Amino acid sequence: MDLSQPTNGTSTNSTHPDQATTQAVFEKYEQERLKRIRPEGLNQYIVTPPSKEYEGFYKDIWVDNTATDPGLNAILDNSYHDFLIVGGGYGGLCVAARLIQEGVDVKDIRLVDSAGGFGGTWWYNRYPGLMCDVESYIYMPLLEELSYMPKHKYSYAPELRQHATNIASHYHLHDKALFQARVIDMYWDESQKHWVTKIKHLRPGSEGKILTTQSRFAILAGTSIDWPKLPRISGFEKFKGHAFHTSRWDWTYSGGSEQDYEMERLRDKKVAIVGTGATAVQVVPQLAKWAQHLYVFQRTPSSVDARNQRATDPDWWNKEHTGKSGWQRERRKNFSSFMGNTEKQPEKDLVYDGMTHMRTYAGIVGNEQAPRSADEAGAYVDMMKNLDLVRQSRIRGRVDGIVQDKQTAEKLKAWYPGWCKRPCFHDEYLQSFNQSNVTLVDTNGKGLDKITENGPFFDGKEYPVDLLVFSTGYNVTVGATPATRLRINLAGANNNTFDTKWTHGMRTLHGVQTNGFPNLFWLGPSQTGATANTVAMIDECSRHVAFIIGEAIRKYKTKALTIQPTVEAEEAWTEKIMDGSSVFATMGVCPPSYSTAEGDVFRRAEQSPEMKKKMQSAGLWPKGWNDFNRVIDKWRREQPLEGLQIELVLN
Repeated sequence: MDLSQPTNGTSTNSTHPDQATTQAVFEKYEQERLKRIRPEGLNQYIVTPPSKEYEGFYKDIWVDNTATDPGLNAILDNSYHDFLIVGGGYGGLCVAARLIQEGVDVKDIRLVDSAGGFGGTWWYNRYPGLMCDVESYIYMPLLEELSYMPKHKYSYAPELRQHATNIASHYHLHDKALFQARVIDMYWDESQKHWVTKIKHLRPGSEGKILTTQSRFAILAGTSIDWPKLPRISGFEKFKGHAFHTSRWDWTYSGGSEQDYEMERLRDKKVAIVGTGATAVQVVPQLAKWAQHLYVFQRTPSSVDARNQRATDPDWWNKEHTGKSGWQRERRKNFSSFMGNTEKQPEKDLVYDGMTHMRTYAGIVGNEQAPRSADEAGAYVDMMKNLDLVRQSRIRGRVDGIVQDKQTAEKLKAWYPGWCKRPCFHDEYLQSFNQSNVTLVDTNGKGLDKITENGPFFDGKEYPVDLLVFSTGYNVTVGATPATRLRINLAGANNNTFDTKWTHGMRTLHGVQTNGFPNLFWLGPSQTGATANTVAMIDECSRHVAFIIGEAIRKYKTKALTIQPTVEAEEAWTEKIMDGSSVFATMGVCPPSYSTAEGDVFRRAEQSPEMKKKMQSAGLWPKGWNDFNRVIDKWRREQPLEGLQIELVLN
């Protein structure tokens, strides 16, 4: 296969630059990468409030304690429930739905979440302009089951959060979910063969109260992408204006609401937004419309292509989807085929948008044409860089075609391979910089020098503002244990922890379970397949976990059993992960980002050969999401429960 040419469903209006230009571009990529390397790595961010001044950045500001909560007493002290699911977002909802589809009685299921309601990241994030960047028809889970048609090709936040509530209603989960409560401790009781979980109430009136519950099975279905991170900047606490993180948007201060973005209260305000990643690309156009003046502080520009948002055509929807079984899963696979650069691509690109025209996203999620050894990694990276160059060159040219000021345009160009940062798509972001009330402050990879009582300070200049908005992302914990991601103290059999067991590297079967932690499951992402569609990843893992539990119950005709992988099975699975790890050598040419823990992944790998192997063991399925699903589907079809140690509980 000629990897330098587009295949069915992809197109380009550009040609590959000549050799001299190509070499010059790659040299600039390396220059830009090097200037962004910071020795402190993740320590440049704050992820837990160090003092009271920071607490407001992390607090759940959306909860309404005057509303009736049907799940107020869903979990009582010293109660028992067969299934405890940690997480009330799309992950937890998918697990619950798939378990019910496998025959589990909803009465035996309980969910717990620290938020005030269903939605996960969509509960917390309500900033202006927010929409999913993946097509809603493949992003929103369980559309078939709910017979629901999204309003737009890319759904907006209110609809995404409402969909979570609709799922809960469809599966009768409202009185099964305990909100404003955080799991703090879990341990396996070997004598009783069940999990003991301690939960801390966050609800006013019960705040700090600890309750204990037992469960036969426990599923960790939450993530850390609803937990904001803030830059560790000198003077942060001295700022006298108003400040918040985008995930805790203060509509009272700005005016407007997430239904309408009329932020009238910013008409006389100077605003600074720190960060130009995927969130800022959506927020900046809205702030630009209402702020007296907007300063956009940039460390690394995003690569921004056209979004082409549009309403869903009901006639098309009914023709393509209504009454058809399995369409969403097939559409997700089709999407991943084009983004994952699969060797045999479908004849038709069903999603057909900016993402499916980006074959080199395989650089971050794996590829069926992965190098077979470290010796082939260099040639593979070169091939991917050359394949990506046409698209990135076109997008840099798009900046020139939109942004009128040439100096500003140059600063907005992304000089790195497209897979290095989340690809962005928007129809108004670049245009915002043509407005006279918008100023780009490019820090050339450095970030702010400090914050004064008046506002951001960079390169000898202070920028006095009334409002400081942090669009600095979330605490994405790359390669962390399932317990660490959710900030839970967790111990399995023999009081063993993940950190102890995985001292020399992660060991799982299919990325959802490990030996020594019976009946404990989670939803990847390490050692599973990855795609740009995070919810598809979550849903497939939910489907797999539910199948394992359901199949074991069917085979042994009881829920009174324990399930865990054999040591041999998880070693064999991990070996496949490590054998293909050279496919992710593509990340070595990228500037630091959350995908590499701000470069900490490479720093740790360089410490010793043993540490390198440990880092490799926490990687993704090397051949991509579709290949991962093929392997898992075959296992469920032909070898169900193989590699699992299942024992009946006799007490």
